[in-house]
Amino acid sequence: MLAESFKRVEGKLYSYYDNLRNLDMLRAQLETVEKEIAEVRSLNANTYELAASFGMVANYTTERVQGAKSIYHSPVEAAYQSMCESLEKLLARRVSLKMRIIKLEEQVDGIRFALSQLDPFEQKIVDYRYRQNMSTRQISR
Repeated sequence: MLAESFKRVEGKLYSYYDNLRNLDMLRAQLETVEKEIAEVRSLNANTYELAASFGMVANYTTERVQGAKSIYHSPVEAAYQSMCESLEKLLARRVSLKMRIIKLEEQVDGIRFALSQLDPFEQKIVDYRYRQNMSTRQISR
């Protein structure tokens, strides 16, 4: 019984530190996606301002016609549509990343609280053993 509960606690500690690493990775990915969203939005604003400076009205409503060889095909509108689609994908990716981060933070909170109740010396031992994967012999040195 004692060995089973020890294995269960060890497994939770290993998964806790794995989740912390995953959280760091997801936060870095979210930061990258946020930068890409800002770039696409600024590009979109610059495109609109550029069209206005030439005295053109930016009309991004396209008439659906099959084929790029049609007389109604506009490469500017196609580029704008592509930009909108990439922005939508980035926004969906941002939501997905935020949801994954929230789920991992929920999993980590309980163990984080339990570890905060330990003495600083005990916290170091847990950190060495489960985060840095050191053996008991390596920790004792």
